Amino acid sequence: MGAGSQRWPGASLHEDRPGGPAPQDPPPLADSTTLEDGTRVLSIRIRAGRKPFDEQHTVTAPDGESRIFETSGETQTIRDGNTGEVLSQTTFTPTGLVAEPIAQLALAPTLPLIAAPVIATFELALQLLTYLSARKDGYGTVLGMSAQEYQYEDVAQPDMPMWIGRLNQAQLDATCPKAGEVQTIVDDVAARVKAQGSYASGAVLGTRIHAEIARTINSQKDPNFVAELILGERNDNESFIIPGSRRADIFENRPPLTACVYDTKTGREGLTLARVAVLIREAHKLYPDIERFIFIQVRPRR
Repeated sequence: MGAGSQRWPGASLHEDRPGGPAPQDPPPLADSTTLEDGTRVLSIRIRAGRKPFDEQHTVTAPDGESRIFETSGETQTIRDGNTGEVLSQTTFTPTGLVAEPIAQLALAPTLPLIAAPVIATFELALQLLTYLSARKDGYGTVLGMSAQEYQYEDVAQPDMPMWIGRLNQAQLDATCPKAGEVQTIVDDVAARVKAQGSYASGAVLGTRIHAEIARTINSQKDPNFVAELILGERNDNESFIIPGSRRADIFENRPPLTACVYDTKTGREGLTLARVAVLIREAHKLYPDIERFIFIQVRPRR
């Protein structure tokens, strides 16, 4: 996130309530943030009063492309930020993403591959995921996506309902039971590795952390809970990772059709379309029948 964050009082945000805002309504929380690439995120959270949403995020790319993500309970509506047109409406459940019919109309053009507006929606959703995950209260922020036919060489087929937001602990446990364990492992490993000494660079430190995370998870020998370590080099007995490793990707299989994909982060970078394509490809290699993906960015909390 960049330095362009500010907060305003926002009583006017209750203006669609009949009779206007009530005196007892606390002001909604509004944050404006500019990310490093120039993308702007305006977030509004309603603490009381009547609005058609509990939380709204308007994400605007430097080229002016914009999407509005409005969440009410477990249902999220995605709108074009410039026209207000509803592009999709999806409800998140622990066992699936339920898309309203309008999502099929908006996200299923008669093209062999996904249409440009949907790619823009996905890119802005990834920016929102990175922003929400980096907040102090970001634990439990997920991106849910269904793609029954995924084109590895491109992005995805148009039939791709998505939902992005924060799950409470009960929802997260029901959807991805290993989430708490993954966060604990990441926290403990990061603290332990940092305490072992100084490192030549942040990249070297990140390599050590990712390697130890993968070792810890894979030592459980659970085929439904696997870490794939993308390596540079290692020595003959494979116990020492040479700097050059990039990441440890963690996969939790949730039969019959869901994979929870934990994208561990030690730096500030976020997810990209290319990165998501790699993660889905890796998930399919491990669990070929997967149709639904829950992406969770996990960062050390201390």
